[in-house]
Amino acid sequence: MHAEDGDRPSLALDLAEEFRPLVVDQLVLEAFRRRRLTAEHGRRDTERDGVLLTRAGRQAVLDGYERRMLQTTTGALPDFAGSLRRHLYRQAQNIAGYVEGTVTELSGLSWR
Repeated sequence: MHAEDGDRPSLALDLAEEFRPLVVDQLVLEAFRRRRLTAEHGRRDTERDGVLLTRAGRQAVLDGYERRMLQTTTGALPDFAGSLRRHLYRQAQNIAGYVEGTVTELSGLSWR
């Protein structure tokens, strides 16, 4: 778990980190493979020395995110099945319970 660091949302980062490989990484790879996201969805930003998504690119990512979060899975959490969105919510409940002391053991997700 992330240590407290000023105003940094450490618990939110802990939660997001577990879901990044299955949600974000898979979303981006699938979007490029299916050509829902292409080089035309990016624009160079010289002030920030990077590439930013266009409005259409952001919409493509949001659409992919919603599709991904509705997909169902089993086995990531013990005795739980449901959409990735429900898994995220359940794991947030588990972390809250651990912090409050009502959950004695916090297990990470198992995506394999």
